Amino acid sequence: MLADILIKVAGMEKEDRHAYYPRPSIAGPERCIRQMVYWGSGTPEDTKMSDRFVLVLDDSSWHEYLTSDWIQKTAFKLHSQQMTVSVTWQGLTLTGHIDGIITDLLGVDRLHEHKAINHFTWQRYAAGVVPVDYIAQCCLYIKGLQAENPAINEAVLLIKNKNTSQFLEYLIGYDSTTDTAMIKSIIASYGEVAPSGEVFEQTVHSAFAKFEIVDHHIKAGTLPPRPFEYGTDYPCTYCSWQNTCWGEYEKEVEAISNNEADLTELSDSARFYNELGAQIGEMTKQKKEVGHMIKKVLLDKSVRHGKAGEYDIELLLKKVKGYAVEPRTQEELHVKKFKSRGSK
Repeated sequence: MLADILIKVAGMEKEDRHAYYPRPSIAGPERCIRQMVYWGSGTPEDTKMSDRFVLVLDDSSWHEYLTSDWIQKTAFKLHSQQMTVSVTWQGLTLTGHIDGIITDLLGVDRLHEHKAINHFTWQRYAAGVVPVDYIAQCCLYIKGLQAENPAINEAVLLIKNKNTSQFLEYLIGYDSTTDTAMIKSIIASYGEVAPSGEVFEQTVHSAFAKFEIVDHHIKAGTLPPRPFEYGTDYPCTYCSWQNTCWGEYEKEVEAISNNEADLTELSDSARFYNELGAQIGEMTKQKKEVGHMIKKVLLDKSVRHGKAGEYDIELLLKKVKGYAVEPRTQEELHVKKFKSRGSK
């Protein structure tokens, strides 16, 4: 009665949500510039944003609302939600709406930016991948806020795992005089503190420069080079213009297949690459030989598991799913060093 209707209703709002215009939320360096040109020039998409995905985006807004409600129950004060902020450079103005300003017990104001994302992306950030697009967005907002309050030079970027309700908190400092951002700290909701101190230069300037390049290509009817290699899984396989972008790639390769160039400047790199390949090949061969020797000893002793000094050795049977071949069962040798007491 409602399951199919609700998704269709969400789809009715899709076009407005998907219109292109320069804004802080899409200003990050990781967003594909070629995709932005397709988007801004009105190139028809190969695959449209699904109605269900519109609901997913809306769901993120509700996570933001829930987090804001929890913050209001603490000693911190969250205010100025959805305040309009604008930043201008060389005639181009980027306008967006901040998630809020958070004031601590000492009266210090900081930008509050909230992101609710899927479990797998959140895990990548928790493992150390830096959310540079979010950091660029925060810097643009701070730059805009400083027109009203020059004392604001930090942002609290709070990233929520929509599956587990865990948080990652990035304290980001931005120096507008040098256009430099720095991650001052990273704290996870489960108590672990990640390394900090990474610096990012030209954060605001590079964002505007990127939009300027996109605008140039849109007006000229041209395309910038692809920023990703052929066969890149993310973000290419998730792009609405994947087929349009890569569909003629084989013809492009064929057109220059007979071209040659003097690559003398790569001679050292080529030699090093070749040497690494030889070393890897030899080490792989040696590892295989040692593995056969270890397996033979286990089989001779009629065991599948044992301890060898500070190492634990186990020979397991593992089922391997078949794709191009039939499913099979194969043996896997696991050699692990014992962890010392108290180590993680």
